[in-house]
Amino acid sequence: MPNMLNRFNKLIAIITITLAANATAQSDSLTCVADRFIGSNNGQAFRNPSFLDDNIILSASINRLNTYDITDPSNIIPISQLSLPIDARSSKTHNGYIYICDNSPGNFTIVNVQDPNNLTILSQTTIPNSSSYPYKIAIGNSQSTTTAYLTGANGDILIFDVTNPASPTLITTANFLPAITQLQASGSTLYIAASDLYIYDLSDPFNPIQNAIITPQNSIGALHIDETTLYMSDSSPKVTALDVTNPDAPISLGELTLPKSVNNAFSYENRLYLGGQTAGLYTIDSTDPANMTILGHTVELNFLNSFTADSTRIITPQHIIDVQQTITTHVKKSTTPLPDISYDIAIEGNYAFVATDEIGVMIFDITSPLNPIHVSTAATTDRARKITINQGILFVSAVSVLEIFDISDPTIPTHIGQIPDIKICGLDAQDNQLAIYCVEPGYVALYDITDPSKPSHLDTFNGPEYPQDIILEDDKIHVAGGYTTFLTIDASDPTNLTTMGIYDAPGIVEFSYALDIIGDTAFVSSDFGYLYAINIANPTNPQLISTTLVNYEPGALVAYGNQLLTASYQSTHLFDITDPTNITWTAATIDKGYGLQIKDDYLYSASGNDGLTVIKIGECNGCTADFNNDGQLNFFDVSLFLGAFTNADPVADLNNDTQFNFFDISIFLSEFAAGCP
Repeated sequence: MPNMLNRFNKLIAIITITLAANATAQSDSLTCVADRFIGSNNGQAFRNPSFLDDNIILSASINRLNTYDITDPSNIIPISQLSLPIDARSSKTHNGYIYICDNSPGNFTIVNVQDPNNLTILSQTTIPNSSSYPYKIAIGNSQSTTTAYLTGANGDILIFDVTNPASPTLITTANFLPAITQLQASGSTLYIAASDLYIYDLSDPFNPIQNAIITPQNSIGALHIDETTLYMSDSSPKVTALDVTNPDAPISLGELTLPKSVNNAFSYENRLYLGGQTAGLYTIDSTDPANMTILGHTVELNFLNSFTADSTRIITPQHIIDVQQTITTHVKKSTTPLPDISYDIAIEGNYAFVATDEIGVMIFDITSPLNPIHVSTAATTDRARKITINQGILFVSAVSVLEIFDISDPTIPTHIGQIPDIKICGLDAQDNQLAIYCVEPGYVALYDITDPSKPSHLDTFNGPEYPQDIILEDDKIHVAGGYTTFLTIDASDPTNLTTMGIYDAPGIVEFSYALDIIGDTAFVSSDFGYLYAINIANPTNPQLISTTLVNYEPGALVAYGNQLLTASYQSTHLFDITDPTNITWTAATIDKGYGLQIKDDYLYSASGNDGLTVIKIGECNGCTADFNNDGQLNFFDVSLFLGAFTNADPVADLNNDTQFNFFDISIFLSEFAAGCP
């Protein structure tokens, strides 16, 4: 025990002395869903959520207002529902009333919500001028008057006296400026975000007095007032805290750089929550606005447009989240920028092959997964889109040509053949056959690649119209067929391809995107954000097993063992598919992905203009300080952390603030002292 203490004291000394780097790099955290998401509303969204009291939630949505009891987040109980004649575009809850505006056809509705079992519409006001239809609302107080401010599409702000909510009175319509994006009120002071931030004194609504104008360097995203502190985010992306005790002279208190831009904000006590359509939800410690820090990051399945919070829970449109569990879950990750957009990825041995737009296929040594090393490039004559590898041969769909390379030595890829003047969108190979597909007109073609330098055409199957992904398996070709959800083609006679089986998703017409197969189960993603698990044990009669909501427009998908990942242009999500009848969402990261591969618990992603991203996907059950993943904490972990820290490796950015400083060292020391579970 004394030796352990001595080693720990030495560790503190070594790391403290090493505090020298302050570089920036891309970094992010992993949302471990099982730990954080403590409730959901069975697929029904909490739209415009707000707290009515400690355990009652209001949700204003399309033509209805709902109340829910969330005392037990795992068993949300509907209390009441009130039909509304409007689609709630925006709402504010204040002193037992909810104020709702709708920009089509233009209504302002006030509902008494003091009794959650008996919601009552008190008033409904039609906005007379169609150009002033409201889409944002703020509530302010001035002496004994309660005032509602509604933004209009043409830059008007409609000012209502709602002191008597049963009889709101339009005081005046003030024309401020076009393109208002955010609106906040505190007392008689109004904060308006457009191209600039405008602060107005509306003590006399008929005579607005401009207090100040602040011109940010970038467009304004989120805006939120908390007593005398105004939080404003921009697209740089960062959030700025302003002291507005004196609205005539706002004082900047501090700034915090964010990994992604946000457009929604909410605060409770010493926490600031920032979210956006593709950014997820950031939890910020705002105890000292001059020194804001990111505590954690939570990724939702789909767009995060509105949310609210109290001391223990965050309510998003889809979930109830444990506030304490939003504290950072660290992830081992690296992002390698590339000189061009990456579209697809394949792995062979210890090498990753990344298809890029105009350069060709870049080849990386991934012996050290988080430190991929570029070793060579297979140059193509057209833009590389999709790739597959079979028996040491790399096949590249390059828009108008099929390029073929011998990669028996990946450091020296050798071009051995091509099929020119062929429209090709994607491909897959197995044994001595290659299947390709493309769209408009949609077709699937099969080639003999016994001699890979000279593919020989066997047959072409006309259709489906918009194939999006393909898997060649024994004597069958499986296709994610766009408007045809899933299609299996009989290739037992490779010179006569015929339809074997089709599954089309019922209901709304969807567009299937990506496909992978584990055993007798095919997994197909769709543009509306659904994952279909399909039983293909009898390929002539594929049967739906389950439908699961995944991320929006998941254009990439990969299954591996009992895990499946989907990715889109906004985020990547991990699912447990042990039981295909009950697929479970387990983790997520904000990283986008156009092509995915898994090797040894690492996710490799072709991330568009972000380059090549590598993520350790087992982090939800991992140990932050165990840098070599051997289940023990010792000098080797210290050495690896110090090396990563010195080199500004994102894996050492433990608080995910894109900085490398004492805060990361402090977290490492704490985790090292706590030990591995």
